[in-house]
Amino acid sequence: PTAPPAPEVAAAAPAAPAPLPAMTKSTAATEGVAAENMASNGAVMRLRGDAWAHLQHAVDADEITFGAWIYLPGVKDAAFPHSSQSMKTIASTKISGCKVEPESQGWGLFVHEWGTTNRQLRLSWTDAGSACHELFSTTNLVPYDTWVSVGFSLSRKQDRAVIFLNNDAIADTRREIGAYQKQGQSLSMSNVGVANRQVATASLHGFFIGAHAPQQGDAAREQCHAFIGYLGDVRIVHEAFEEWADSLALIRTSQKKFGDVKLRPSTQVIHFSFKNGQPFSQALDTSLGGGPLEAQQADSGSTASTNDQLAIMEWKEHPQEPLLPGMAEFTENVEPSPPGPTLSPEELKAEWPKAWVDRWGEEELLKSQREADPWADEIREAMRHTWRAYKAKAWGRDDIKPDSGGAKDWCRLAVTMLDGLSTLWLMGLKEEFEDAYTWIESQHMPTPGKHGRHSLFEINIRALGGLLSAYSLSEKPAFLDTARRLGDVLLTGFNTASGIPKSTVDVGTGESAWHSWVSHAVLAEVATVQMEFRYLSHVTGEQKYAQAADKAFKAVLDSAGSHGLIPIYLSRDDVIPRPVGSKISLGAMGDSYYEYLLKQWVQSGKKRGLLEGHVEEGHAGDTGAARRQDRGRLDLHSREGRGQPEASHGPLGVLRGRDAHDGRPHTAC
Repeated sequence: PTAPPAPEVAAAAPAAPAPLPAMTKSTAATEGVAAENMASNGAVMRLRGDAWAHLQHAVDADEITFGAWIYLPGVKDAAFPHSSQSMKTIASTKISGCKVEPESQGWGLFVHEWGTTNRQLRLSWTDAGSACHELFSTTNLVPYDTWVSVGFSLSRKQDRAVIFLNNDAIADTRREIGAYQKQGQSLSMSNVGVANRQVATASLHGFFIGAHAPQQGDAAREQCHAFIGYLGDVRIVHEAFEEWADSLALIRTSQKKFGDVKLRPSTQVIHFSFKNGQPFSQALDTSLGGGPLEAQQADSGSTASTNDQLAIMEWKEHPQEPLLPGMAEFTENVEPSPPGPTLSPEELKAEWPKAWVDRWGEEELLKSQREADPWADEIREAMRHTWRAYKAKAWGRDDIKPDSGGAKDWCRLAVTMLDGLSTLWLMGLKEEFEDAYTWIESQHMPTPGKHGRHSLFEINIRALGGLLSAYSLSEKPAFLDTARRLGDVLLTGFNTASGIPKSTVDVGTGESAWHSWVSHAVLAEVATVQMEFRYLSHVTGEQKYAQAADKAFKAVLDSAGSHGLIPIYLSRDDVIPRPVGSKISLGAMGDSYYEYLLKQWVQSGKKRGLLEGHVEEGHAGDTGAARRQDRGRLDLHSREGRGQPEASHGPLGVLRGRDAHDGRPHTAC
């Protein structure tokens, strides 16, 4: 936890020169040189969070002023790609993160504090002690859906940093305006040091517009924090004046009048401007070594054109939201599917619980079914719509972006396709199912080569589970062949002292590793592979899959001892894992352990005595723990269905049918 940001206090200081006229939303397009300022060549760059512009040349200096015009759209968080989860980077010469290394030299300017969308404009720089010195304002925020000018000046000579938003200096270390944090800890301005910042003078990374520099090992480019929106003219001047308004003029003066600005003859000025139809290589009006400005994509294996992800577009006062999809092709001239299958009255009566029919009657049952059939058809049609878009825009890719219609990869296993196979079958969408089978049959997944290390747990439940469920329904051989190859790769992660699997695996190379963000194994991950691995042994006759899964699960049960509820963290290097900490959860990081505990027992024909014992212990051994509300650890007492909360109801009591209206076991999962 970090302390709250220090309050912003404007210290007494000599009066600054009169600021330039404000550029508000209402005057942006009509105020003389406004449009020319934002787009001196008439165009801007559109960024969708999965691509950026790169210059292989060092642009940093001891004295530097940077400025750009940006348009930040109010995009839903759910639409953000992996490479743009919260922070929106305007420009940078460094990698993100707080570790000091050669790649972290320089600065970065971005919107949104890490992990938030709080619209703070933040400047980060690096010295020998940290790569996370950050200056910002908590009150002067970047507005959505409006063109604004942003920038900063950094001066080693003055030991000073200033951030500009429109016509004002919203943070200034000398005047103690704004707030300052070092590695997330709020400190007073007296702790700020700029004189010793590390300047990125070498072309190690170069200069990035719309992202932090890519990092080794970050295949998903999650640490690039790419920009989503529009960027107009970008200007870098190797000068930082004593008067902040003079520095501000360097980035707000129009290009036509920039010649009137008095600079030393040796001062370097770097200006990026964009023109419709002009390639990126011509966006730079100053001759720099190291090559032209180029476009880079977050997904190096993407088949999408650069124009899909990073485009030069005509400047508009209110441009279209950059992730807005063109979905007409999926909604127009599409024949609706015929009504789906439904049960006959005889089948319906035979399938439905007798106790329900006895109480409510057959006519009520038939009426309910007639009401439900159109809803089922609507849901089926929604699935067809989604599948058409996936096939047209992202076929064979892991994911389709719901807002932009773009594609992205995660582990390069066509995860959306594999995860949706059983849904297609159960909905009766056999044509779509057959299309997917034909594609999978031709691919021989997983393909060799580096795919990046990704969650073994997620790959198991989505990719391996998807393949095996499709095989169980259709008995098509390519599903099983692919599942066998994938299972063999996942087995490499089980080579540990206890047999519990490591957290991540590269499905192309078989390399596995533990998570870097936690030093323990996660309960839900290591105990949520058994269903799939046992079924794979069942259909292949090869017991190695079940043996590995059983060994892992036995290690978890041995760790639990006589306790039914288990902390979410387990030690990962012991022969018998030890519970770590006391946090217990039936939600994230714990939930699927209890789900699979019951399902494995059912899968075994309810004959695995060891599992049954732990299902019972999950209720009987820890009902008391659930009652100890003073610890604040469990909030699990609400009953399923009708009735009032009952504090004496144990967290796994539902497994014994205590709240089951028809007397059968239930689980919240």
